[in-house]
Amino acid sequence: MAKAISNKIRAAYGIGDYAICLYWSGVGLYLLYFYTDVVGISPLYAGWIYAIGITWDAITDPFMGFIAERTRSKWGSYRPFIIFGSVPLALSFVLLFWVPPFEGTFLFLFLLLVNIFHRSCFTIVSVPYSSLTARITDDSDERTKLTTARMLAASFGTFSISAAGFPIVLFFGSGPSYARAPPSSTALSNKLSPLSSVVLTS
Repeated sequence: MAKAISNKIRAAYGIGDYAICLYWSGVGLYLLYFYTDVVGISPLYAGWIYAIGITWDAITDPFMGFIAERTRSKWGSYRPFIIFGSVPLALSFVLLFWVPPFEGTFLFLFLLLVNIFHRSCFTIVSVPYSSLTARITDDSDERTKLTTARMLAASFGTFSISAAGFPIVLFFGSGPSYARAPPSSTALSNKLSPLSSVVLTS
């Protein structure tokens, strides 16, 4: 019989998912609004950036899994990516919501490259992390409990970023573009949107 996983380990694993979901849901809830209402590009160009980014994910996610599974180090297979990828991930998130002083094609290319950079950093951290359950335990019931803790924490992460996102912007931001919030119906749908997230911890 496999050894039971302690509640401490489950909670620690879940806290990591809370953290990574702040990135995931922050992008999902606010990035399109940022592109169109703050940066000022057209919805068409914003949609193209999203579409290219999703296509990039479809290529890099399985490739990252392939690399992580074959990595051997003194920290293990997955931990190096989680530890050393967390700082670039944080920096890429800041860069993602920076308004660049560019226009036209150069602005579009800059936003696209930053989006791809952030998605790459996210993949480097999230894919190894989401694979940790199989390394923590071989027991299917314990894996289910770990995943439950992870998804509960992720739902709190989504709620946190949807509730606190614009108050944070209003507190630290400046100018009319930062002060405009989306319509209340959009904000409500954001809070009720289904969760799809992956995890960060060290």
